[in-house]
Amino acid sequence: MNDIQYKEKIPAPEEYNYIADSVGWGTAENKIVETALNNSIYSICAYDGDKMIGYGRIIGDKMMFLYIQDIMVLPEYQSQKVGSHIMEKI
Repeated sequence: MNDIQYKEKIPAPEEYNYIADSVGWGTAENKIVETALNNSIYSICAYDGDKMIGYGRIIGDKMMFLYIQDIMVLPEYQSQKVGSHIMEKI
């Protein structure tokens, strides 16, 4: 397995859309994605070098309700524990 790095950050809308489309979730307008991601409570990206290969985030009202959202891993990196590591960090 490659040396995967995990970074607490908000990805670029293009990165998000690329992974979302790769896992079959489709895409959304970049401005909509940017606003949604900026309103997340917590966001973590998995990278193989400069390439984002996984993503997860928490959304909610910051008081009572928090939801794990958007756990995604590029198909070629699935079954390598990337999603599990994202869940551990969340």
